[in-house]
Formats: sequence, structure tokens, C-alpha cells
Amino acid sequence: MQADFMSQLVKRLISSGIANSNSIKGCNINEINNLESILNIKLPTMYKSFLLVMGHRAGSFYVGTDMFYNSLFDIQKWARELLVEDGSPFILPCDTFILSMHQGYQFTYFRTDEENDDPPVYYYMEGSGIPEKKWLKFSDYLLQSVIEHENIFRR
Repeated sequence: MQADFMSQLVKRLISSGIANSNSIKGCNINEINNLESILNIKLPTMYKSFLLVMGHRAGSFYVGTDMFYNSLFDIQKWARELLVEDGSPFILPCDTFILSMHQGYQFTYFRTDEENDDPPVYYYMEGSGIPEKKWLKFSDYLLQSVIEHENIFRR
């Protein structure tokens, strides 16, 4: 299922002009294993599928947002720093994986201990105080993101 879903997303990115086949690059399994090992987490299957297909880049998809492999280690720390700087009473649970951070003032994450292959995604924006569960599944988050990018590219 994950492979079919990712394949459909790639087709949408290419057909909308957001990416082309040369501008999409996935991670290799060693990079994913390294990420899990260094962060001491087990990533959900759907997220691993994303990393394998487009974990390094996907054309103009999410340009300006830190969410690809080379920034994943740093944003784990930056999101926690944002909460402190923002004076938020919320503390991220230790099983949190930050999957994206945009311009240093908002981030998305999921929890890794839920034994869920397609976990809910939470969203935090500076000034909001606490995160909100915004997507019921990571795949919903990805699909909505692709749709939003398609709408931008149609303008």
C-alpha cells in the first residue's frame, strides 16, 4: 500500500510540474537506519516509504521548509528550542519525531511509540502555546501537502 501511495504522489508531483523524475531523490536504507539509530527511534512504515522515495528532495515540493534528510537531525533540536523561546508550557514527549520545520516558527511532528504505521501528525506554530493534532495520518498530511503545492503551481 505504501509503495502505491508514494508512486501516486510522485506521479502528481511530476504531472503538476512541481518535480521531474531527475529532481526526486530518495534516501537509501542505510541512511534511514542511521537516522533511527542516532535518534534512538523506530520510524513508522509510511514515513520510511516517503524517505525511500523522496527523502532527499522532490523538485519544488517543500522548498524553503526543512523536511528532507540533511536537515532532519537539526530540526529535532530546533523545534524544542522554539518551544522554549516561545515560552510554551508544552514539552515534546521523548518519542517525538519532528518531520518538518518551516522558517523557524512552525513545525510538524508525529510520535514514534504509538506502534502505528501511519501515525497522526501534529502542528505547532509560534505563539499558539500548544500543538494541535491536525492530520489523522501521515499519509493525509502528505496528500494535503501535495494538493496545496499543486494549487500554488496552477496560479
